Amino acid sequence: MKHPFLLFVLAGLVAGFSGCAALNEMQARQTEQSLITAGFKVIPANTAERQTSLAQLKPYQVNRKMRGGSVYYLYPNPKEGALYVGGQAQYNAYQGYQVQRQITEENWMNREMYAADSMGWGDWSLWGGGW
Repeated sequence: MKHPFLLFVLAGLVAGFSGCAALNEMQARQTEQSLITAGFKVIPANTAERQTSLAQLKPYQVNRKMRGGSVYYLYPNPKEGALYVGGQAQYNAYQGYQVQRQITEENWMNREMYAADSMGWGDWSLWGGGW
């Protein structure tokens, strides 16, 4: 093989992109679970008209739409062919869940960081070298 380094770089890029895809899918699942918990309804795109409407929305993002003087929040998942629909009250609950989840994740990271410090990992002099 003439360029083994190029093959190595390409393999790394493929692995990196597949990792990103898995992370994005996990984030979509978390978002969808929060939407359901907040009271959003899941509507299948089981007709040609619904599939066309679903394709016109920004996928995997909460879209704000007005209809008949009311505000609706739509979260399309084209891979599953589903639309999550909620009103203002459901969206407010969803935002609250997102804030709670972020605080929980930050608290978990802080506990992990402080646990590492309490085990002596923060003292680099143990490793020598004068860092």
